[in-house]
Amino acid sequence: MSIAFLDPGNLEGDLQAGAIAGYSLLWLLMWATAMGLLIQLLSARIGVATGRHLAELCREEYPYWAGIVLWFMAEVALIGADIQEVIGSAIAIQILSRGLLPLWGFYGSKQADSIGLVNAGQYLEEKYGGGLFPILYIWGIGLLAAGQSSTITGTYAGQFIMGGFLNLRLKKSVRALITRSCAIIPTIVVALVFNKSESSLDVLNEWLNVLQSIQIPFALIPLLTLVSKEQVMGVFKVGPTLERAAWTVAGLVIVINGYLLLHFFLSEVNGLLFGFLVSAGTAAYVAFIVYLISHRNSELSNWLSQFVPKSFSYSGN
Repeated sequence: MSIAFLDPGNLEGDLQAGAIAGYSLLWLLMWATAMGLLIQLLSARIGVATGRHLAELCREEYPYWAGIVLWFMAEVALIGADIQEVIGSAIAIQILSRGLLPLWGFYGSKQADSIGLVNAGQYLEEKYGGGLFPILYIWGIGLLAAGQSSTITGTYAGQFIMGGFLNLRLKKSVRALITRSCAIIPTIVVALVFNKSESSLDVLNEWLNVLQSIQIPFALIPLLTLVSKEQVMGVFKVGPTLERAAWTVAGLVIVINGYLLLHFFLSEVNGLLFGFLVSAGTAAYVAFIVYLISHRNSELSNWLSQFVPKSFSYSGN
């Protein structure tokens, strides 16, 4: 999670926010960092107390069908993050090579620099000059390090996600090949699809940011549910004050993201068929979030589970 603060996608988002709002949102950055620290502490707490990671605990806590949905959402989020890491690394290599190694040689289109990461390096060089240590190269090295560290973290996360949710019992080399292929192959496909249109990568980057926002509840809600459950945490269960604070943070994040997603979809979605598909997907998305939250209440969760076929259970697989 610490590495995620410095991945190329977040750096690009920070640049856009700074370019538009200047320093007026620094108070929001402070509180967002504090909220992120709280979630990090809870994640560390559940790992130390149980000796297992979140994917394993979710497999044991939720029904089979819910675990599969959580795995799919986590895998989609990982694929989106990998694509942004590839874009950031490609831009960094282009900066460091002064264009000798073109961007399309690593991703798909020279227009990838329109994301803003290359423009930021050029702006820094114009403002602070070259000097003994050219600022452009410092920016390029930092951007490359951010992309590579995020990629390494994503490699571990991908193996934990697939191995934990699906309980894969394979050799480590085979498991690593399968889990990384699930993220790398879609990245290659995207590189081939988005290599012709000049504006397509901007649209892709916008949708990737939307994708990351959509996936947040599917990691946040299970974490808060498990860390406040005595059967899982034992004496390390969080107290009522910390539990209320954590759920307040989660509620704020979900509501704010929901508002921004609604605004984005209203401005981007056109056509009756596309609007119907988005509405149906949104209804299913909200219903699953309600189910995850209701899982804290066993009676309500059992009532909702009646609408799912009994064959979708871990005992039957």
